[in-house]
Amino acid sequence: IKGGNAQWHAGWAPSWLAGPRALDFVDGMYTAKLLHPRSGCRFSWEVLIGNAEKMDLKGTSLAVDFVWQDPFTPELNPGMWSKEWFTKLLDVSSPDTTLVTYSVARAVKNALDEAGWRHERFETPGRKRHWLKAKLKNST
Repeated sequence: IKGGNAQWHAGWAPSWLAGPRALDFVDGMYTAKLLHPRSGCRFSWEVLIGNAEKMDLKGTSLAVDFVWQDPFTPELNPGMWSKEWFTKLLDVSSPDTTLVTYSVARAVKNALDEAGWRHERFETPGRKRHWLKAKLKNST
């Protein structure tokens, strides 16, 4: 994770590599305070290591504004795409949290709906033509 030398960092611009290089291991998680390389906005990046499905997120101090939902596919990792998982995310989500994912599968949309998220499909410029963006149903 730390260092910016992981295989998945290949091809990243130096400004994006600043994130992994800034991570410090504190209280069981990797954390960094950073400036977004494009917007200049300050943000905190926290990486928890372990089985997310078994983590007690209520027992953390997390206050999540953005979720990048990127586990393996719903077929290979169904628990991370379930109503239970998306409900668990509600426990740490701020009222304006945005969740973004590459999966537009009907099962994922149904799980988001059942857990209290509203979603919309949007076009992307990459190989995957559409993604989902979700917000809490009671948010603006």
